[in-house]
Amino acid sequence: MSIVDGRRTKFLSENIESRIASSAFDCIVLAKKSASGMDLEALCTVVDSSADKTFILYRTKGGDLAAGGAAQGTIEILGGSTGLTGKCAYQISYVPGNRGVTTQRCTWQKP
Repeated sequence: MSIVDGRRTKFLSENIESRIASSAFDCIVLAKKSASGMDLEALCTVVDSSADKTFILYRTKGGDLAAGGAAQGTIEILGGSTGLTGKCAYQISYVPGNRGVTTQRCTWQKP
């Protein structure tokens, strides 16, 4: 079921964002060097504060993993106990300490 009512979507979106903000991400990452930089695929299980799981696949083509580097990619929300599915584009910026900060806006559905 796709949620189309704007107020309902806003409520669910805020609820999901607050739950994901306090979630644990466990990921398996495949990194391959290419002519355009590093290609990454990360399959993640996200467990939120309610113990619900969401499976997410991150894909990035090219980019520099060093602090100050950046890349663009896609996210695919694959389901899990939350039932969420969807896709979106994202931007990742690499910061000191071998960390990345992502920004994304996703379109998702919940059955």
